[in-house]
Amino acid sequence: MAQRVNYRCEYCQAPEAVFNFPFEVEHIVPLSRQGSNDEANLALVCHSCS
Repeated sequence: MAQRVNYRCEYCQAPEAVFNFPFEVEHIVPLSRQGSNDEANLALVCHSCS
């Protein structure tokens, strides 16, 4: 997934190298709202955006 988004936060587009924390993977549509664990429903996000 990180390669798919070029190691950038999918929301603010900041590169992962800028942060002291590793990026997190979160659901675009939460599981509680019938979202899935498919890669299409996952976003790589920085600490600021998560």
